[in-house]
Amino acid sequence: MVFMGQKINPLGFRLGTNQAHYSLWFSQPKTYAENLQEDQKIRAFIKNYV
Repeated sequence: MVFMGQKINPLGFRLGTNQAHYSLWFSQPKTYAENLQEDQKIRAFIKNYV
C-alpha cells in the first residue's frame, strides 16, 4: 500500500517554536473580514510610506 505525503505550510509548521505571528489581533467571526481588510490596508500604507 502506497500513501502520499501530506503537504504542510512550513511557516505554519514553525510558528510558536522559532517565529512570531505576523499579526497579533483577533476578531469576532462577524467582523473578521472587515478587520482583515483594515489590517491589509494598514500594512500596505506602512510599506509604501517606509
